[in-house]
Amino acid sequence: MMARDKAQVEEIKLNVELANRTHDEGVQVIIEGMGGHVRADRIAEYVKFHKQMSQFPLFVAGPLPTDVAVGYDHIAGSVGASIASGAGLITCAISRRLSTLDSRPLNR
Repeated sequence: MMARDKAQVEEIKLNVELANRTHDEGVQVIIEGMGGHVRADRIAEYVKFHKQMSQFPLFVAGPLPTDVAVGYDHIAGSVGASIASGAGLITCAISRRLSTLDSRPLNR
């Protein structure tokens, strides 16, 4: 089991709450998550945790699996997203699917 700090979990909960409120107003929602620095060997577990917390699609813009790419965050982020995709956790269907009023999250 991966250790998560309280602030990290609260951020995910707040993102899900805001997504639910936005969805309730009839707006399609995709949660941008997995930013920041996450060790490469923990990326798959982080994505699984995000997906357990919400059934909204997850846009993976990163994470950054290294601290030695100063000025190259766009490249490091694409490596992190590739690791998540390679683990089979992010697919084209997931990233293209936006929620509709008929596809309310089940875990409210």
